[in-house]
Amino acid sequence: MVIYKSISDAVENIKCDQSKIIGVAGGSCSGKTYFASLLAKKLRGSTLSMDDYYKGVSCMKDNNFDHPDAIDLELWNDHLKQIKEAQVIDKPAYSFKIHERQGFRQWQPVFPVIVEGLFALLSPQANELDLKIFVDSRSDIRLNRRIKRDVALRGRSQDDVKKQWYASVEPMHKQYVVLQQNKADIIVYNSGKGDASIFVQSQ
Repeated sequence: MVIYKSISDAVENIKCDQSKIIGVAGGSCSGKTYFASLLAKKLRGSTLSMDDYYKGVSCMKDNNFDHPDAIDLELWNDHLKQIKEAQVIDKPAYSFKIHERQGFRQWQPVFPVIVEGLFALLSPQANELDLKIFVDSRSDIRLNRRIKRDVALRGRSQDDVKKQWYASVEPMHKQYVVLQQNKADIIVYNSGKGDASIFVQSQ
């Protein structure tokens, strides 16, 4: 396992090494989307976000968006297999304003493909990854980023963000997300300077 102490350090040193699909997991607002976008730019690849694979509130039994069941993991895994064969996929389009899927759009992979999301390193989808990366950041840093992002981009109140954080985000992080570090080839510690990363999010 390789450890980097910052996102910039990781982006500078990570090379493609013939990897077709690179997986990036991490907690909510850990900086994984920001990191994935920088890495794709450096490697001249493309990114695919697990956020687009939310099932939507009409297909959920509860409002726990931080549980793996909230994600269409079956479709995600099928698409990873198709991407590995350089096939065009019909990627779902998800709206965080109405919390529903809004159709599909054709998406052409450009290798290497950096796929990122809360559960990107969970099995079985992790089996399709050539390189596994986990972005780690302290809970207080992630919460502050989440508040800034959701208030600025998703029209939510600070109290509402905090309520969800303590009710589901952090409990699910401890139960599902953080354990993915054990599967990672690379761990990136994001100390959190550079809150610009909060604006590189699916909307």
